[in-house]
Amino acid sequence: MDTPVTTCIRCGENMEEGFIVDFADNDNPVPSRWVPGVPEKLTMGGAAWSNKKCHGVRAYRCTGCGALEFFADAEPWAKPDKH
Repeated sequence: MDTPVTTCIRCGENMEEGFIVDFADNDNPVPSRWVPGVPEKLTMGGAAWSNKKCHGVRAYRCTGCGALEFFADAEPWAKPDKH
């Protein structure tokens, strides 16, 4: 999605772009990602997404009513290497 969302479809007020923080990487905040399919369950309660392309998530919040809109970026991110 190249065009930013500027107007709320619910109330017509302005939308501001932001992001949802994910603390899944050793409690280090990172932007959330969208991954296709169903997560692979891990024995310790987490989820894996090996060999899947993920997409960044754009979030927009209405300054009037607080509604949130989410969109996945068109181009996938490369899965980060574990150090």
